[in-house]
Amino acid sequence: MQDNGATRIGAETAPTAAWEGQSLVYEVTGEQMLAEPAMREEVFGPFILLVRLTGLDRLREVARAFRSQLSASVHAEASDHATAVELLPILERRTGRIVINNFSMPVCHEREGGARM
Repeated sequence: MQDNGATRIGAETAPTAAWEGQSLVYEVTGEQMLAEPAMREEVFGPFILLVRLTGLDRLREVARAFRSQLSASVHAEASDHATAVELLPILERRTGRIVINNFSMPVCHEREGGARM
């Protein structure tokens, strides 16, 4: 993803065993996403791509550019509800699951005595 201009803004600790993965969080602008078709492809695994947008027109354009995705997350405040109502039909045609005000993949946190999600 970094090869396509995305910036890594977060990562879990490196895996310690062959069967473990590492959660990664990358960030791009809407302009970067629209310019690079590979960024619109689905990525499997513990990965989040945060897309920073600069207006409603760009939001609609980026949402329509997405290819088929397993899930999408929408983060909105009460003042964003009218926009969310407009955005949801676009996302419904491009994703199997929409999560509101949460991330679509749970993140494990280690605790003494085991892990929790």
